[in-house]
This record gives sequence, C-alpha cells and structure tokens, in this order.
Amino acid sequence: MPFLISLTILQDTPVSSPKVSTSSSPREETEDAAGEDDSDSARFPHLDFDFLQPNRIRDAEGRLASDPDYCPRTLYVPEGFMKKQTPGHRQWWAAKSAYFDTVLFFKVGKFYEMYHMDAVIGVENLNLNYMRGGFAHCGFPEVAYGRFADQLVNRGFKVARVEQTETPSQLESRNKAEKANDKVVRREVCNIATSGTRTYGVLDGNDQQGIIELMDSTARYLYAIAERGSDRMEYGVCFVDTTVGRFYIGRFSDSGSRSALRTLFAHHQPAQILYERGRVSASTMAVYNNALSAVAKEALIPKKEFLTAENTLKLLANEKYFGGTYEKWPVVLLKMIDRSSLVPKCDSAYEASMSALGAVIWYLKRCLVDVDMISMRQFELYKPVDLTGPLPEEKEEPKTGEALWRGRRLVLDGLTLKHLNIVPPVGGINKFVARDPVTAKYALFNVINKCITPADAIQWVTEAGSKKFIQRATECLRKVPDLERLVQKIHTFGLKYRAEEHPDSRAQMFETMRYNKRKIRDLVQALEGFERVLELRSEFMRNFGSISRSACI
Repeated sequence: MPFLISLTILQDTPVSSPKVSTSSSPREETEDAAGEDDSDSARFPHLDFDFLQPNRIRDAEGRLASDPDYCPRTLYVPEGFMKKQTPGHRQWWAAKSAYFDTVLFFKVGKFYEMYHMDAVIGVENLNLNYMRGGFAHCGFPEVAYGRFADQLVNRGFKVARVEQTETPSQLESRNKAEKANDKVVRREVCNIATSGTRTYGVLDGNDQQGIIELMDSTARYLYAIAERGSDRMEYGVCFVDTTVGRFYIGRFSDSGSRSALRTLFAHHQPAQILYERGRVSASTMAVYNNALSAVAKEALIPKKEFLTAENTLKLLANEKYFGGTYEKWPVVLLKMIDRSSLVPKCDSAYEASMSALGAVIWYLKRCLVDVDMISMRQFELYKPVDLTGPLPEEKEEPKTGEALWRGRRLVLDGLTLKHLNIVPPVGGINKFVARDPVTAKYALFNVINKCITPADAIQWVTEAGSKKFIQRATECLRKVPDLERLVQKIHTFGLKYRAEEHPDSRAQMFETMRYNKRKIRDLVQALEGFERVLELRSEFMRNFGSISRSACI
C-alpha cells in the first residue's frame, strides 16, 4: 500500500478556502514569522536531536544499527518528540520515519519544500538557498521538479514526491460526512525515484524538449540476484530497465572467479542491485564491492521483501498484474511454471530466478511503479552470452557443419572487457561516479560509437552481429526518437490503474495544462517516429525485396 499521510497546510490556509493559498509563497509566511536568516550563524536543530545521533539511530521497530535485523529505510521518531511538533511538521516526520533513506520533495502550495536534513542536501547538491527560520528549510516551484529530482538521483540519492491529494474544500466535505473535525489535508507519496527505478513522465523534462531527448540512452538496470549452492554457484537473476518496462529473467552457473556474473554486469550495466540479506557468499559480495563499488546496493529481508518463488507466483496472479488465468501470462514465465499439479508451482530449476523476480516486483511496488512496468508484459529469458545453444533443460536437434557455427560470435567476458577497455567501467550513477574519466573517455566503445539512434548502443559493441548500417537510412534514423521509451511513457499515461487507483490520480497539480501539452507532444513525436520507421521499411522492400525482409523487420 502507498504511504498515506495527512498534512497541515503550512501556511494555515482556512478550511473554507476553495483552494490552497497561492497569493503569497509559503516561504514568505515562514520568513515573516521567523525574522532574519540566521542559517549561516546558528546550528540547525536537527543536528542536536537525540534520536538522530549516529550511535542512537533506530529503525521504525526500535532496532539499533548493530541489530542484524535493522532496517536502514525507516527511522524511529519518539512519541514525545512528535507531540511537541506543529501538526504540519508532525506529519513530515511521519513520512520521514517511513522513508528515512529518501529525500522528501514535500508539496506545499505550488512549491516542493525540503526540511531539516533534506534541506541540507538540497542546498549542497541543488544550489538552493536556505530560507529564513529556526530550522533548515529550502524549496523550489513545482515546474522544476524534474530537473532537481534528476540531479539528486544522478548523485545516488532516492527522491520521494509527496503530493497533496485532497483540497481544503474536499477536507471540509469529508469532515461533514464523517462528522469529524480534522484540520489537515491528505497527502500521499506518489513516486520514489532511485537510480534503478527512474521512469520519465510529464513532470520531467521541459516545454521545449522532452526528457527522452535529454537523458542518456544507455540502458541501466535494477537487478535482483539470488544465489544457491556452494562450490559451483547457481544464480537466479532478474533485471529490468524501467525506462522501457522490459524484464529479463534467467539463471546460470558460475565458477569461483564469478566470471559469468562479471560478464553479465559488463553487458547489462547495473544501476542498482537488490540481494538477500545474510545469503550472499563472500566471493559474490567481493564482486559487488569491487567491480560495482559505485553502484547502489540494497539488502532485502528474505521471504518478506525478497519473496520466495511460491509467493511471487501468488503475487503475479493478482488482478492488477496478470490475473489467475495462467494461459494468458507471458510465454517466458509460463516456461518456468510446473502446471502438472492442481495449483501451478514454479519449476524447481527456476525457483531462484522467480524469487529474484519477486524481489524486483516488491521494490517496484515500494516505488509505486510496479503496475506501470508489469502491465507492459515484456519478459525475456536471459541466456548467458557465452551460451549460444539451448539451456540445459531445453531440447534441440543436434547441429553439424555450417549450421553448428551459424550465428556464433566471439564473446569477451567481464574481466577481458575491463582490461582491454572495450566498454566504459561500470559506473552506476553517470558522471558523478568516482572513476578515471580518461579511462571512460577512451574506452573503445566511446571512440567508435557513431550510433545515430537512441537505442542501447553498448549492445552493438558487446554483441555485435554482421549487419551494416545503410547510408541511405542515416538521415531517416537521425529523426527517429527513442520509441521504446516513448511507448512505455505513453502506456503509463493510458493505464486505467493510473487514472483510478494510483496516488497520482488524486494529486492536486498546479501545472496541469503544461503537463497535458507535454503528453500531446510525446504522442505526436511517437507517431511521427513510427511513420519514419515504416517509410524506411518500404524503402528497403523496394531496393532489396524479400532478401532483406527478415533483417528489416
């Protein structure tokens, strides 16, 4: 369930007011009440709160960081402290308690406000200015959300967007209907953006150019990895590119050097990794900490957060995902299900893979983008790049002669790609990663990368085939947008779930007209892109006929 909170409008807008006061900024009222700005000379109060001292921080269940079950995502806020807060700040602390590891963009009127430790992050990373008052406080207008959220996520922070989901007039009506005297309006967390769960909607980008054109086209994935075995490690993996809504799920065996795991990361660069707490071998953790030192990593509680295969199947049978009619599920998932029993169960060979999928879904649900991704129904089987034939459990007719070698290519493993500097080092969070910029700049990929389309160019280098670019198509391809990401974006706009159940459907936005224009622009851009692709296909048919038909399609 999304986190629901009720928050006092900080500028004390009367309940009878038809809308949130916008005649004066909430900042102005804070400044008038607080007097001169003494933020540079005084120590911020949150630095002295007893429950925020490093050796006294507890999670929401009261566990210290030394406890093996400690959850760094939550914070214990003493009840006595909460009672001393104003109603508005009491609700902010309630949200912070549930999302302690996340920066809150807290909507107040037309502005997103940042308080206490979040304000310090905003000033230090976003070039914002402190506002006058007795505590750390800064903010920015609603229309600037995309720019500031992207900057923080690029620096490795998580960002929660908290929206007002009830107007003062709706609050008044609710009080009358429930015979209550509630003086606060409802607000809800509508989205959590992390390095591995970014989706680009109408709040991102600007009016001249969409975020699709501004963003890095390289795919970076949210991973969940489950490992089984001891000597010969068995991995179950699931990774998703949330910008296009495509899942990869599979399994593979690996040696003690973890060569297959390193190769996976080199070919499909991770932005964030989820793993089972207490169930990761030392050699695997060494890969995470050394080869992926700049990538965000998060430990999930086994069974509760890192779901079992059985619980993952039950979750997918939910009506908002695939429903209980298994025959209508994606083909890749059906291959992993043993339907011989009365209740479909996961094939034993894919239990770790299905468990990894469950972890990804759990995390996407926490970030409120699970339905957006799963409803795309794009699931592909991950097969290690050095395995050109069928998986062990698959049956295929033996091949000889030319057929045996058709489609095969040289595969470079992760260590070779790194040592020969074929592709840039796995960075995780773009240019803010502490890595040698010269090594990245002169990687073979960056030197020879002349791709003119926004699709994932790294796949062209690491899994190159024999097809060549055709000169006559160059100008046409230059004008084709990133259709995969545009389709995912438009798909999200049209979801019934988004319009009726998601917290964003209740959010009170002040730039609705601007956002609607962006939606129209994205749709037109996608349609024009598909028209150019069809024109290109027709040109190929005229010139090459059936010879190139399969290649073009």
